[in-house]
Amino acid sequence: MGYHEQRSAASPDEATFNQLLRQAKSPDPDVRFEAIGELNYYRSPEVDEALVQAAFDPDRDVASVAVDALSERDHPQARGMILEHLRSRPTLSQSALRSAGVVDISPHLDQAWLALEQREWVERTAGAGALAQAGGVSAIPKIRELAHRAKAVRQLAAEAHLFGSAALLGDSQSADLFVSRLSSRSRASREAAAYFLDRRGRVECLAQVVSVSRLRSALLSGMQIHDAWRYSFKPSRPEGIYSRTIEDLLRRLDALSRPS
Repeated sequence: MGYHEQRSAASPDEATFNQLLRQAKSPDPDVRFEAIGELNYYRSPEVDEALVQAAFDPDRDVASVAVDALSERDHPQARGMILEHLRSRPTLSQSALRSAGVVDISPHLDQAWLALEQREWVERTAGAGALAQAGGVSAIPKIRELAHRAKAVRQLAAEAHLFGSAALLGDSQSADLFVSRLSSRSRASREAAAYFLDRRGRVECLAQVVSVSRLRSALLSGMQIHDAWRYSFKPSRPEGIYSRTIEDLLRRLDALSRPS
């Protein structure tokens, strides 16, 4: 979900909204998890309060999704909660680093650097994203090395994320490779690159490295490839998350092109 896609608490149904607020306090962690995920579509002080409370939830899935939602909203307490999860809740360190991909946690970057050395690609990409958000340009060589390793072992989603992180740090070679993934014939690469950009502030930052027009062209090419695949193999399939993500990214690029 793009961070521009949230809706006001008054729509579509106030009764549903109030029910979600109640379910966010349910004794059942599965109910709380689903409620917090749905509440993230709304903008209101009540939702912010529910997310802050959920960030301290004993269930790690509930806590991690709440902190990530607060990070995407640029909530003033998001940074402190990410650091708290990194310090005090080891099982949440991976999700906390992912949230740090849109919230600068510098100078507390030790765990981000350590994540680059882990075996799991999801940990490596989370660490790279946190370092990119913090402006850790000294990480570029290591992130690029990991990206090429990911390509060699066909970890295409990780490759796109790693090149994206290095690109956000201003590495032009990585930026070229990342942009090419936006219009890749590989569905995994294409979707991973788009979802990487969909997080708060990333497409705006990358537009300063590779230009709005170039990003727009790559996104449109990727959409054309996706549409050709969809109409050829799944003609009745409705537009999904990828199509909505591209539309949202294009709107954000349009906003950058409009005179202030």
